[in-house]
Amino acid sequence: KRLSRYTVEKWAKEFMKSLNSTLKEDTDNAVQKMNPTNQDSMLNDYNKSQKRLLFLDYDGTLAGFKNNPQDAKPDAELITLLDQLNEKQNTDFVIVSGRDRETFEQWFNHKSYSLITDHGVWLKDKNEDWKMLERLKTDWMDNILPILESFVDRTPGTFIEKKKYSLAWH
Repeated sequence: KRLSRYTVEKWAKEFMKSLNSTLKEDTDNAVQKMNPTNQDSMLNDYNKSQKRLLFLDYDGTLAGFKNNPQDAKPDAELITLLDQLNEKQNTDFVIVSGRDRETFEQWFNHKSYSLITDHGVWLKDKNEDWKMLERLKTDWMDNILPILESFVDRTPGTFIEKKKYSLAWH
C-alpha cells in the first residue's frame, strides 16, 4: 500500500525539492572560511586575551568522521595537542560531544580535560567526577524511532545510532 502511494516519481520530486531548498539555505548561511586575514585577527585576539575558554567539538572537528563512530578514537597526535593546550596559562577548554559518557571515560578519563557528553547531559570538569546536568526521559524515542527508520529506508547508506538519551540519524 505504501509503495503504491509513494512512487519513484513522488520520491524523486520530493528529493529534488528538498535538495534545491538545502542549496538555497547553504547559500544563505555560508560560512566564512579561514584565510590569512581572519586567521591573523583571531590569533591576535587570542594572544591579547587575559583568559580563554575554548569549546572544542569532537566529531568532525578534533577527530574525522568515520563510518563506524567507535573508530573515531583520539590518536596520539590529538592527545599530545590537547595536552599542550591544557598546559597553556589562562586557557581552559571543554571537549563537547554527542557521544556517550562511557566512551569518553575510556578515551579521556586519565586526562584532566573538561568534557561534555550526550549532547549536554553529562559534564566532567577538570579533575572532578561526572555530573548529570539534566535528568531526561527517554520514552519519546519509541515514538520517534519508526519515523527515523522511514528515512533510513528512503536514504541509502544511512543508519540510526541509538544512544542512551538520543537517536542519531547518520
